[in-house]
Amino acid sequence: MAILKTSHTLRQNAIDVYPERANLYPLTIEPAPTELFGIKHAVRGKMREEVYFEEVHGAKPVEITIGAMRRAIQRALLDSLKAANYTLSGHSQKIIKKDSNLAPTGVSKSIQIYSSFDWQILYFTSNYYLCLDHRLVVRATLALGRLMQLAPGLSLNPAQRIYFKLNGEWDEGKLLSSGGDNARLTRLDGGEVVVPSQDVYPDLTRNQIVQLAPSLQVRVNDLERSIKQLSYLTISNPARARLDACSNFAAQLTYNVFPLAEGNVSIELEPIPAALRPPKFFVGKDLKEPDVSFDHIDQTKRAQIILSGLVKFGAYEKPASRIRLAVLATRDSRIGMERLIQRLNHGSQQYPGARKTFGSEITISQMLVCATVGDYEEEIRRFVRTQARNDTDVALVYLPKEGDISDPHHPYYLVKALLLKEGLASQMVDRATVANPDWRDLNLALNIYAKAGNTPWVLDKAMPDVDLFIGLSYSQRGSRDRIERMMSYVNVFDSYGRWKFYQGDSKTFPFEQRLKHFGELVRDSVASYQAENGGEIKSVYIHLTKKFSKDERAALSIAVRSVAPNATIVYVSINPHHNVRLFDMTEGGDGSISRATYLREGPSRIYLATTGSNIFNAKGMGTPVPLELTVWADPAESRPPVETIAQQILSLTRLNWASSRSFCREPITTKFAGDIANKMTAFMDNPNFVVNSSLRNTPWFL
Repeated sequence: MAILKTSHTLRQNAIDVYPERANLYPLTIEPAPTELFGIKHAVRGKMREEVYFEEVHGAKPVEITIGAMRRAIQRALLDSLKAANYTLSGHSQKIIKKDSNLAPTGVSKSIQIYSSFDWQILYFTSNYYLCLDHRLVVRATLALGRLMQLAPGLSLNPAQRIYFKLNGEWDEGKLLSSGGDNARLTRLDGGEVVVPSQDVYPDLTRNQIVQLAPSLQVRVNDLERSIKQLSYLTISNPARARLDACSNFAAQLTYNVFPLAEGNVSIELEPIPAALRPPKFFVGKDLKEPDVSFDHIDQTKRAQIILSGLVKFGAYEKPASRIRLAVLATRDSRIGMERLIQRLNHGSQQYPGARKTFGSEITISQMLVCATVGDYEEEIRRFVRTQARNDTDVALVYLPKEGDISDPHHPYYLVKALLLKEGLASQMVDRATVANPDWRDLNLALNIYAKAGNTPWVLDKAMPDVDLFIGLSYSQRGSRDRIERMMSYVNVFDSYGRWKFYQGDSKTFPFEQRLKHFGELVRDSVASYQAENGGEIKSVYIHLTKKFSKDERAALSIAVRSVAPNATIVYVSINPHHNVRLFDMTEGGDGSISRATYLREGPSRIYLATTGSNIFNAKGMGTPVPLELTVWADPAESRPPVETIAQQILSLTRLNWASSRSFCREPITTKFAGDIANKMTAFMDNPNFVVNSSLRNTPWFL
């Protein structure tokens, strides 16, 4: 079978005035269905509907909608993939190519690396498409018992996904506990079972597999290098290579799976990526990169590149006093930590030092020295009872990168949680930074400066028709199909994108109470903003990294209008986890789309590239993933154009105070919210944990 080399073919052609492509492969459906049929059945306690193009036993007619058509095509394709003996993931729409294990020689029995493709059926401008995106599947094929023998120090996360064999049948669940020869597990339906450890196979994370590598006589650097190359991150022209891989696989499906036939309906796949040209698609490149400001008044202290502006003009706010640190170190790191702080003050390379850059020196208010990292918690408890605690702005903590940093019991989380409870923001530094702070010193000083409550930069101009932005997030615990406990948080920003304050729940609550808690948080945040800034609030923009349900929007609108009765509320779902990728196949380029390019999909959805080639000459790895933005408004007729939302989001990617880079991938509304959620998820299991209310105006999560 001949496999298409799509990007190569395009390069052979004449100059294309519409060089943009997407990993969308057109589907032709003939004849157009005149009726659809659905069957509802329970899957792990939830009702699902399968849709068919022909009448089957027990099916009932369903309305022909875009959603129903997508489900029918998806079900038909899934049936055909199974019939063609493709390997499918049990818990996602993923096709795994198990014909070749790409793991390094010598460990293929213990580690499996396969190419795979996530797939979706999507609808754009009167046409259905198969969306394919390449992924790398990395698995360890070791039973729990053997795993613990090889790496007894390997920590498995609470509720980590596992596969197990019981009574001759394979099943899926989560690990509750293990010890001796048995493991206690919970099935996805909620039931608990005890299974011999040799029949339990944990689904290890990439970090855990990397930790395991030395026990398998695999060099960590070799394994990580191989994974990056196979993921199209470190090869030349990575975007072109990724699109080629998707197109080649689409060609295989055309040969092995398509056409799909059901009743009198036939579905063909064209294995050529969609050309994003009118009238089917609209691609825009008219968004502007805003300048950022480094002074309240002086209009000349503006810059496009944040690093150069910070070095040339200094930070936006200049503290009236020194930034005071409590330094927590081990005996063997004390001298290195003292030298590090001297370095932060004096500067080097392109960093001119704390006084010139931030208008203040960084001083040590208290040096806390312990024999080991394990003694830190006791020393912190002693320190917070002393007068020196009141003379401290930030805790600077020496913490080597050892063990699994994703483990909630890692010292990183234990120390940070204790300091947060006592009202101290903290900044961790590892052994490598202490030994050689070159090219890290400015960002480290920036983090300390911001966590001391200072503003490093803001947008040059306010975003029009915006009073405030609210970034909403939550942490959760539960099974795959049921969320049991949650904690919610908000970050509030003004029209200049300046972070104002954080507000969050102090205790977990049941999933069923989420609307009440979301509403109370948003209401209190709007009220606090109004009290602190004065004036009437006319427009509130609420961002979330999931789709807002109708009930959620209704509850939040009531909450906002209880404080600002005349306000317009705009809801923006910011989805960074989807399969659509955009490419620029201009001759001579590497295939990456440019930052600030967007693909409009109707009046309420737009795909915005926030990474890729850019005017700042910032480099990245791999292929850019655009943000999928979906917009609602209350009242509905007040919904702004999606291009306006895209411009706001692009501007909000310029305000990540955790780094001197000129932009980040996500807007800070959801990035900061996600940073909080990641940390708080690790803290949720401690019933005594709270974030001290004194940190409300401190970005402790940077």
